[in-house]
Parts: sequence; C-alpha cells; structure tokens
Amino acid sequence: MTEFPLYLYVYEPNGTYGKPSEIANAQELETLMNTTINVAVHLGREVVITDPLDFCVFHAKDGAVIFPVRYR
Repeated sequence: MTEFPLYLYVYEPNGTYGKPSEIANAQELETLMNTTINVAVHLGREVVITDPLDFCVFHAKDGAVIFPVRYR
C-alpha cells in the first residue's frame, strides 16, 4: 500500500533538480504518470518518486524504468 504524500523529482539534463512536486493521492499520481512522468522518461530524463520517509518507490533514467524491477 502506498502512503502519501509522495514526492516527484524530475532531473534537468545537467543532473540538477528543483523543489520536488508533492503528490497528495492516487488520482494525482495517475494523472502525473500519464502526463509529466511518461514524457520525462520518454525524453530520457531521470525521474525519482519517493515516499514520506524518502524511500525510492519509482526510478527511471535514460528512457528506462530502473525501479520497480519488472520480472518476465
């Protein structure tokens, strides 16, 4: 079960990031995943989402999702 708020970091091409965007609930997460996050991943940007304790719950870099790992 996901605890909110989550925090979204979208890295700039130079490796820096600004203030994280706060994700308050599952609906906001879904909206951001279908817009901002997918676009950033497609562009090869690094994207990290953390939980309230700063644990990584999503990580993408260079156009690929690194975490969570999907097994086939």
